[in-house]
Amino acid sequence: MNFEKASNKIESEKKFEPNFELGNFNDIESSINFCAIKKTIENQWGNEQDEKISAEIKNQKIELDPELISTYCDIKELANHNEEILNWLSFVVDKDESSKSEIVNQIVKHKGLSEDGAKNLLTIFTDFYQATKNEIDLTEIKDFVGCDMEERKNDFSELKKRNQEAIDFFNPKSSTIKDVVYLPTNPLEQKQTGNGIEVGEKFYINSEKGNEINQIHEFLHLIINPIITKLDLSEEDKKRIIELCPNRLKDYEYPESILTEEIIRTYKTGFKEENKPGVDNFKEFLIDDAAWEHYNKNIRDVFSEEVWNFFEEYQKSEYKNFEEYFLNNYCNILKEKK
Repeated sequence: MNFEKASNKIESEKKFEPNFELGNFNDIESSINFCAIKKTIENQWGNEQDEKISAEIKNQKIELDPELISTYCDIKELANHNEEILNWLSFVVDKDESSKSEIVNQIVKHKGLSEDGAKNLLTIFTDFYQATKNEIDLTEIKDFVGCDMEERKNDFSELKKRNQEAIDFFNPKSSTIKDVVYLPTNPLEQKQTGNGIEVGEKFYINSEKGNEINQIHEFLHLIINPIITKLDLSEEDKKRIIELCPNRLKDYEYPESILTEEIIRTYKTGFKEENKPGVDNFKEFLIDDAAWEHYNKNIRDVFSEEVWNFFEEYQKSEYKNFEEYFLNNYCNILKEKK
């Protein structure tokens, strides 16, 4: 028997079966500290997840040495004023060296910094964090996070069920990610904030408590993003995506990002009738010609309708997973209808 061939076959048939778990205060303590210092330096307050706690932190009236403020400005310059880089660094700055190394690699791969530049930025950021981390009294925030974690437990089994439905639908190939961790709420972050951070074999999700669409949305990035990276869009494809792009996605710069978001937002909380895009969701408001004109011009999302049709065709196909079907047939989404 060819054991090597058999082993390769088993490897190729491995499923994506991550563990789902809830994070804790230690996971986000450094993010909270940096967020508080950042808001203090920039004096940007308002629309936080918990405005009462935000006001209490603001009223602590922290005074920082001018040299530290200057260092903060240097950090932003070195990070090319990229907020995601700052978020990544603040998340891993108090964690182990392996986690820090993973984030350095992510910055080099996705954000255009050189390896030396990313390492230098991490060093300066770490020194800044160590010099400022004890300036904030986090007592109130610890209590808030404790309550947040308990409340998240109530809905967690249902969230895991929804995520498993997404896995069953897209049937993604095996991944290096072993654990998906839903983080507690950082009360100082802006409302409707959501993102994911990949660190080694863990994928940390920052999403609003009780917002099922947002929670599933961030998880779906773990499934859809790797598929889109394998796509080689032609200039004609890119042009067509820009043409189809709905108003809600106009802020996204790249066609690949628009396509990713449209797939995820169309799936929403599952491939089920209640999520199907189209006029049926607005019929009660379409009472005259003016309403119809407004719908067709400003509300209708033809791109989403095409993605939903693509989902339906995928379900009927003999393909075993969405990735293979998508990479072979994605052009069907972009075809101009006669």
